[in-house]
Amino acid sequence: MTFEEFKSRIAQGLATGAIKTDVELTELDLALQYVIGREQTARIEQGIKEELFLTSEDLAALILKYCGNEVYDRVLSEV
Repeated sequence: MTFEEFKSRIAQGLATGAIKTDVELTELDLALQYVIGREQTARIEQGIKEELFLTSEDLAALILKYCGNEVYDRVLSEV
């Protein structure tokens, strides 16, 4: 699933009430959730069983890796 597909699913879930949150989710929030999930999946597929610990630098690199330059530039300019 691409990041755009992920965002669409989240938007649908929010619209139908299947997903509930007290705060409005930013694109950065969604990008972080997306890349953490993608990295967890990649690690499982590689047989890596250690817990996933990520620094802010790691997260930025994963946003670039999994979401691309445009999203990276857009969401990290918000920070």
